[in-house]
Amino acid sequence: QITVEVHIPPKMTEDPGTVEGTEKHEVSFGCKASGKPAPKWEFFKDGSRQPLSSTETRIVDGDAGTIHFRPIHRDDDGEYRCVALNDVGTDEAVGTLDVIVPPFILEYRDVDGEENKGATISCVTEGDPPPQMVFRKVGSGQDYQLGENENGRVVVEQVDSRRATLTIDPLTPSDTANYTCSCSNQGGKHALNGTITVNYRPRFDEDHVKEVYSWAGKTRNMTCKSIAEPAPSFRWLQYNEILPNNETFKIYTWDGSKDSALQVTVQDHDQNWIFSTYTCEATNNYGTGRR
Repeated sequence: QITVEVHIPPKMTEDPGTVEGTEKHEVSFGCKASGKPAPKWEFFKDGSRQPLSSTETRIVDGDAGTIHFRPIHRDDDGEYRCVALNDVGTDEAVGTLDVIVPPFILEYRDVDGEENKGATISCVTEGDPPPQMVFRKVGSGQDYQLGENENGRVVVEQVDSRRATLTIDPLTPSDTANYTCSCSNQGGKHALNGTITVNYRPRFDEDHVKEVYSWAGKTRNMTCKSIAEPAPSFRWLQYNEILPNNETFKIYTWDGSKDSALQVTVQDHDQNWIFSTYTCEATNNYGTGRR
């Protein structure tokens, strides 16, 4: 009695197609084929002649015809050729593994600008596919659109696939704020805040206290509250003369503060000249304000 066993070359029944996976997540990639005896499998990447082997994060299953990525990395992106083989032949198919790299902001630095001039803040990202980027002034509740905003005063430009910029020109003091750069693709989202600081000469609120009443034997304070960036230095003057610190006048300033106080002690023998107009002078690198 003779047993005849017919061996059949492999025939691909399911090619790998295109598989997407997100970086740092698990994904499987494989092929299916008929044949007798059941075919074994080899995988080749990007035209290499060296079959892939298992590594710490990649498991090649030569019996099942699959590769398990645990997890997948961006270097795994590419074209894969799967080859089914047995003792009477081979068949093969080609597929693609696309690795989605979640977006990440690489660079987003604070910038300084000067009132009535321009400033540009730049957001540099990575990701695959290239992420969409948008800017928003924190607290505004609305994104700036690509192109011109606020009648051209605010411009958003997509410089290339990785970089977008926000330009404000001319700057006003109210533009000092945090600005959020957000980027997103199929892999997720990432956002960072950057600060635009507008430098400008000192000025004062219109409701600044202008009158203080006192009398002999009494001590009173006059406070000077400036609006400035950076914080100014202060001087107090009377009749255009700089006031000293002495028993009559005490001048108080605080490091980094935008306020100053003049304490005046009225004595009997000073009453003929001490009731008068006093001037607070605030100065920084961008100018001087007086009140």
